[in-house]
Amino acid sequence: MTELLLPSLLLIICIVVIGYGANLLTRGAAAIALKLNVSTLVIGLTVVAMGTSMPELTVSLSAAIQGSGDISIGNILGSNILNIFLILGITALLRPLRVAKSTAWYELPFLLFVSLLLWFFCSDKELGFADSSTLSWWEGTILFILFILFLIYTIWLGKRREERVVEKIKEDRIEPEVLPIPLWKSSLLVLIGLGLLVVGGKYFTEQAVQIAKLLGVSEAFIGLTIVALGTSIPELATSIAAALKGDADMAVGNIVGSCIFNILLILGLVSMINPLPVSGITRLDFIMVVAAPLLLLFCAFFFGKRKIMRYEGAILLLCYVAYTVLLLNNTGVF
Repeated sequence: MTELLLPSLLLIICIVVIGYGANLLTRGAAAIALKLNVSTLVIGLTVVAMGTSMPELTVSLSAAIQGSGDISIGNILGSNILNIFLILGITALLRPLRVAKSTAWYELPFLLFVSLLLWFFCSDKELGFADSSTLSWWEGTILFILFILFLIYTIWLGKRREERVVEKIKEDRIEPEVLPIPLWKSSLLVLIGLGLLVVGGKYFTEQAVQIAKLLGVSEAFIGLTIVALGTSIPELATSIAAALKGDADMAVGNIVGSCIFNILLILGLVSMINPLPVSGITRLDFIMVVAAPLLLLFCAFFFGKRKIMRYEGAILLLCYVAYTVLLLNNTGVF
């Protein structure tokens, strides 16, 4: 097991580098948007929201370029499963979470739709369309077009001037504090952030592949577990910190938005650049990805009156534990 120490340590260092790079990139991009007279609310709904998905984008793109497509898809599926079942489960246990009307009526059903669409796109072999399943460039293009449409919807929602609508948005998203920074400095932050993301993503992927080889497990398993957890640490830390401060209502909207970005932006963009073979992902993984928004919808409408209560958080958490046990069992770890 000592041979795992070095790649594990390097993996942790890469996570820190990626997280710091994403923070710098987000700060710089937000400051530039502010210079262009974009409202802080819209910045929060777009730039900051996409910033939280930067670790997933960096790792998935790097993995695809290096020929480890299973890590790319496993990372996104694992992140979405972890975001809803683990992060929202823990956060709801600490404090019941309110689900805004816009999230309950529009964004959660949309997340369910794109999750089902992704499952369909990745089921070429099961449906008899081909000998192997691949997320092709044209399927990635469809996902990316849907991302553009979702982004337009998000910006439209943020620019609505009626106080009633703005308050609905603020029910589950906070308006970020964007500091005015000189253009040269904000541009430098963007460049440095991008550099750290590229370097961190490259070495993160290399260490993840190395760990998979040492453990004798598939790259898909590593993507669904270790890589997903590593790239979701920013969301986990932010949500827990917000819950401890009594300001956790924004967690649901942010997590749902992040899951939508993960599928449409990241898998759409990555598969457009390099089609992704789907070999190590199982039906169980897709079932969990679809079940996550479905269970959230059920909780929002049938039990807590647009609230995720503590016992519902416990159910989400138990679902993640059960999934992890099944994943480990199927992989032959125990």
